[in-house]
Amino acid sequence: MTKRRAKVPSEATNLEDFVGAAEDKIKKGVDSLLNSTHEVLVNSDMSRGARSDESHSDVKIMKIETIGLDGPQAVFRVQDDPLVLRIEVRPTGDLGKSGITVDVIFQVIDYATNAVVKEFCQRYLNIEEGSESVISQGSVGTSVTAKPTPPICWGLRPGIYIFRPLIEVPAKGILSAPERPILFKVQ
Repeated sequence: MTKRRAKVPSEATNLEDFVGAAEDKIKKGVDSLLNSTHEVLVNSDMSRGARSDESHSDVKIMKIETIGLDGPQAVFRVQDDPLVLRIEVRPTGDLGKSGITVDVIFQVIDYATNAVVKEFCQRYLNIEEGSESVISQGSVGTSVTAKPTPPICWGLRPGIYIFRPLIEVPAKGILSAPERPILFKVQ
């Protein structure tokens, strides 16, 4: 049995340099992911359940975004920036021909541990036939009655998080998820 040594960057001369170089590479990778996944236009095809034909009824998640005070953004200050999770959904097949009732689950997942750290459920939402519906969780606080919801109000600390929405149609036993959830950063 041979032992393999981890490759150490050439500029690293001790453990602190090695850890610093590794952290820099991780930060660059995460920053790149944040920039590329900030707003995702989705063709959700991750429905759970049997598919009998092409006219399968479903609720498609068309768009996922994280919203701040000035619109879509991917980086939020923990105590200062309001955070809103927003999705656009559209019923298809037979579901698109009449109004339906859905449950929406907004999951916030810690990127480092892959654990759900916050989950919100909005039940019994009506989606009108033949149109896209926008569903959101949180507030930017622009109205007199609505208070802004910064990440600290959600129980989030500085770190990288994944936003993954789930749509359930209880009457049909359908659960839809996006192909690709999005990342956001709290600092």
